[in-house]
Amino acid sequence: MGPSRCQLCEAQEETMEHILNNCTYTSWLWDSFNSIFQQTNRDKGSIINTLNKWRKNFSEYEILNLAWTFTPSFIIWNAWKERNKRIFKDEKTTPLCLMELILKQIKETVSTTVHSYPSNPPTVLELRTLKQLSMHEIILNGLSKKEKMLEKEKESWHPPPKGYLKCNIDGASKSNPGIPGYGGVLRDEDGKIIFTFHCHLGQATNKMVELMALEQCLELLKLNHSSNVLIEVDSQIAINEVKKISYGTVPKRVSKQWRLIQVYQRIQKHLQSLRTVSFNHVWRKANKLADLLANQGMINLECKIEMKWQEMPPSRLKSLYDTQATEEK
Repeated sequence: MGPSRCQLCEAQEETMEHILNNCTYTSWLWDSFNSIFQQTNRDKGSIINTLNKWRKNFSEYEILNLAWTFTPSFIIWNAWKERNKRIFKDEKTTPLCLMELILKQIKETVSTTVHSYPSNPPTVLELRTLKQLSMHEIILNGLSKKEKMLEKEKESWHPPPKGYLKCNIDGASKSNPGIPGYGGVLRDEDGKIIFTFHCHLGQATNKMVELMALEQCLELLKLNHSSNVLIEVDSQIAINEVKKISYGTVPKRVSKQWRLIQVYQRIQKHLQSLRTVSFNHVWRKANKLADLLANQGMINLECKIEMKWQEMPPSRLKSLYDTQATEEK
């Protein structure tokens, strides 16, 4: 009895190496995935070497890494099933249809296996690979879920990490421009208040009052010799412009208004001596205490700084502080 013929290509002798690696039918599958990933660890001389040398780290995206890792197993498994189906059921599947089935299997497996989603959008090359794998929707949905989680975190105040302080600042005005006030509060990792401040201003724009609040905050941080400080503001515009200043942008390139330029220059000087300060945007719900202080500044025609607040809590803040502390628990 002579050697059996390969059921897939119907041309060569059937061996395990041939069926899973060198058959024209299976080779087409291997080459198709090579075209998708733009690389391969396939050893055309040995399927065992292919499996042993298939590297683990393909991309910083876990989704792409999983798809890459699963690919050899699904090619081998489906090629073997196709061979058996032709023998025992007399049914045939074209390489293209089998390729579509493998892509579907990889996508379903990755969807149920992935543990983390990237924080940044994919590069052009990564997005191309994801689209060819029909998996770009997974990563976009993952980013959407991550964004929703981050947005939810912005809705309530959270204590800073151990060893850090958190300062919330805000500005208030009944018109723009108007007669505004600003305020802020510095708290430690346990939520205890280190200092509060509020101040009344003459006529100023909303942007100006937010920046004045930040300037006052930085001055007090220097006076208090504070380090490792997270500053939270509910104005995204203020955050964006202050970040430009912190990265070394010349104030004149951030604003053309001379009053704002002066404030930016002072802020930039403070930031140069406070290297461990970072900025985050939060929603107004997470900035309640700073908002109340800003309104105090708008109403009371004075500027007031209160240190060691936890020892003598001002009555106007105690109820809100107690409510916020209860919500955090």
